[in-house]
Amino acid sequence: DKMAFPATIGSASSPSSEINLTISCRDLADKDTFSKSDPIVALYVEEVGKWREIARTEHIKNNLNPDFATPIQMVYTFEVVQKLKFKVFDVDNTTTSLDDDDFLGELTCNLGNIVSAGTYKQTLKGVRKGTIIIRAEELSHSKTVFVFHSNGLGLDKKDFFGKSDPYLQF
Repeated sequence: DKMAFPATIGSASSPSSEINLTISCRDLADKDTFSKSDPIVALYVEEVGKWREIARTEHIKNNLNPDFATPIQMVYTFEVVQKLKFKVFDVDNTTTSLDDDDFLGELTCNLGNIVSAGTYKQTLKGVRKGTIIIRAEELSHSKTVFVFHSNGLGLDKKDFFGKSDPYLQF
């Protein structure tokens, strides 16, 4: 009786896992004159020596300590260096380009550092103040529980008095 299992993200040649990154910032610079900064975080991945934007958080108005609700989903490939760059901007317009927005700092790191730390907290670079906090959570696609039953038949009696107490060790 063979059981079929659905394919998983990883394979024997490149095991991987799907993860969610949740981002927060603390003590961001205030670039607005009459209100607080309106931060957004853009995530870039390095591919063949070039940075490519792959995701953005939502835009939070008037907040120097944002907790972004939108998680960023990524595939973490084990034993492969995946370079990431998180750029924080103060958005004060409706354009999709971030080139015309105020820069609030950046962090360049490896995805493996974030995953192994669980909660990765670093000072933003390129500005005088600000911290970024990135939390990694592995996504589970299956909540399958395996139940294993075993019995022993015809086992040798090893005790002098009473019955043997056999056990199975994995």
